[in-house]
Amino acid sequence: MIEYDQIVVVTKETDYERLNIRYASAEQASFALASRGDTLEKYAQSATTYASNVRKVHLQLPKQLPTEAIKIDHVPLFPWRSGQIVVLCGPDGLFVNVAKSITDQPVICVNPDSAHVSGIIMKHDPSHVGKLIEKVISGIAEITRVTLARASTNDGQELLAVNDFLVGRLDQRSSRYRLSYKKQQENQCSSGVLVSAPMGGTGWIKSCMGKPPSFKSWSDNQLVFWVREPFVSVDTTAAITTGVIDPHHRGTILAIRSEMPDGGVIFSDGMPDQLIQFTTGTEATFAVATRKVNYIAG
Repeated sequence: MIEYDQIVVVTKETDYERLNIRYASAEQASFALASRGDTLEKYAQSATTYASNVRKVHLQLPKQLPTEAIKIDHVPLFPWRSGQIVVLCGPDGLFVNVAKSITDQPVICVNPDSAHVSGIIMKHDPSHVGKLIEKVISGIAEITRVTLARASTNDGQELLAVNDFLVGRLDQRSSRYRLSYKKQQENQCSSGVLVSAPMGGTGWIKSCMGKPPSFKSWSDNQLVFWVREPFVSVDTTAAITTGVIDPHHRGTILAIRSEMPDGGVIFSDGMPDQLIQFTTGTEATFAVATRKVNYIAG
């Protein structure tokens, strides 16, 4: 059984805090929003609810374990290690940000504002945190081993995704590349290729496919890809538009080679600040990551 010796609580700035920073004061933020038919009050109310529930989380923490409270901006540089219990309090995207930085730590996801946070990922009430931590320490917590996707390139770049990758461009121009799958290859022109991990199955790729892919759970050991708006021309085809990437079937490896002299990128989870430069000659291979995330389901 793992000996836990630290709890790390991760939060993020609220919209109210960001507005105050942007406009230098609450008064100026209120004036700016009012001129656009909006009010600062609703953001302040949401921030108050968030702060109240973060306090509830801290009151639930066992006193025998030291606690470290950090903001999301500090996550990439934080000294993560085994023996920590991670408690996230924020929107669903908070898990997506943290999951790519941690290793084998158990993660408890707390919904700080059920009126504004869907709770698909951040499912736990702040009042349940204490009991969940007790379960983790006792080794009886229900754990979902969340599957991540990995992109690696022939020039040494690598990136993880919790939800999905987009292979394409940041501008609105068409993407050109050579796609290889199941021993077939073809040159394609499209608005990009989505590669989804199981957690992303109800998001972006579902809207493109018109239905969710056939993932059974977030632990499924496979990925799904979908070519967005393929365009057939004199030198491009569209015979391969979707497929499953399964580590148990070597023939299902997906490789994409860029034919874009500039502007080509691969970014993960809708965050273009986390990207791979994907220009002519760069080839990316997509696979199930070897590491999984220990999501505490109950």
